[in-house]
Amino acid sequence: MKTNAKTNAGKVKKGVPLLALLLCAALLTGVFAACNRKKSEESKPPAESKPATDALVIRLIHPNAAQESLWESLAADYKAQTGVTILPEYRSDYTERLKERLGAAEPPTIFLLSSHRDYSLYKDHLADLSESNLAAHLLDRDLALTAESKIIGLPAGIEAFGIIYNKAVLDQYFALTDKASDAAKAEDVTSFAKLETLAKDLTAKKVALGIDGAFAPVSLKEGEADRWSGQLLSVPLAYEYRNGNVDLTGSAVNEITFRYADNYRKLFDLYTANSTLAADKLETVSYQDAADAFAAGKCAMVQGDTALWGRVSTAAALKRDDLGFLPLYMGFDDEATQGLTVSVTQYFAVNAKAPEDEQAAAAAFLTWLYSSEKGKDFVSNQLGAIAPYDTFTQAELPDNPLARAAVAWLTREGVTAVVAPVALIPGEEFRNTVVAAGLKGYAAGTTAWDKFKADVISGWKSFSEKIKDAA
Repeated sequence: MKTNAKTNAGKVKKGVPLLALLLCAALLTGVFAACNRKKSEESKPPAESKPATDALVIRLIHPNAAQESLWESLAADYKAQTGVTILPEYRSDYTERLKERLGAAEPPTIFLLSSHRDYSLYKDHLADLSESNLAAHLLDRDLALTAESKIIGLPAGIEAFGIIYNKAVLDQYFALTDKASDAAKAEDVTSFAKLETLAKDLTAKKVALGIDGAFAPVSLKEGEADRWSGQLLSVPLAYEYRNGNVDLTGSAVNEITFRYADNYRKLFDLYTANSTLAADKLETVSYQDAADAFAAGKCAMVQGDTALWGRVSTAAALKRDDLGFLPLYMGFDDEATQGLTVSVTQYFAVNAKAPEDEQAAAAAFLTWLYSSEKGKDFVSNQLGAIAPYDTFTQAELPDNPLARAAVAWLTREGVTAVVAPVALIPGEEFRNTVVAAGLKGYAAGTTAWDKFKADVISGWKSFSEKIKDAA
């Protein structure tokens, strides 16, 4: 989704090759792209000039215990190649420890942010990375964390979600001579109206097609509703923030109007009315049940994310080449250019108060991490992250057909991703007790939609206040 901070330079043309010489230059020298506008010395990004390596140390603090040994191994490789020491530090109490460490004598050079809400906590320590080498290789600059028109966080990885389809099942439908849809293939479904026609006709012809419904069941079981309370909800919120020119780093994110609640309702209703299971049974179904129904060919489509592959990859009835994505169409005005919904899992930030040579070395390291053979292998195969940079070929992405389909969408001409503010949703308790609980009542016919909408608006405000007080 385009924002005011979007620039034409942020869209990378499909098929543009990445020159080996450019990558070598990024690795060996880490030179920043030339800055076209005059800045004061205080606001300049850390220069990615070649730092002296003698005794140079980059301190990297992260919150993931499972990655601790991986980062240590990578640090040894980087030291051997460049002479620069990476000191990774894992902390379970990450937020509190980061605040403490940033004020210490030897502060972290690189740290991780989770959302725009982190800006107010660390704004004095966030270097401007707008002109960094790595920023120039973003597939979409909207994926960066920005504040005051500056990139202050570069995505460590992304998650994409949408409507996942089984091409084999849809091809059976498209071959019918009496089909109601004018689509000849999945790629022809480019709007909510076309999706609605397809779903209803799939359901009407389910006996002939050997399926139980168009969609896998909507799982509303306790603790299993994140696809609707997180993924699906983030789409109308993304449009609300964009069309309202909301500053995502400010206090405006503590309230919502739920302006596009009816768009959200459209797609949710389409799911429940054309599912393999009746609406009054949905709270008995888990996400794995839904994934199993999809993998067994009992339906044509399921809402999910790139991680769904881990749940269905061993299914004998499902071929990896048959998996594809459709956007979460809800009837918005720009559906012709709407791409997949994408969220950023974490952002890398560089400490603006670290010594200048450390900042330069940190920027060079991040470039190396997402452009060198060793770094890309680490990102894709050790961390399992989907990197949104043009330095990766399809073969260098994780061995996940949905991950590769997602990146293909990001490079598709004429469409723009919907950058989902999932991390701004005010907590799991809000998702479970307000959104999921309200959807259960709505699906069962005991909660009016207007009541659900009002509860989401008021619940968002109260839970956001709790987060602000805790910070």
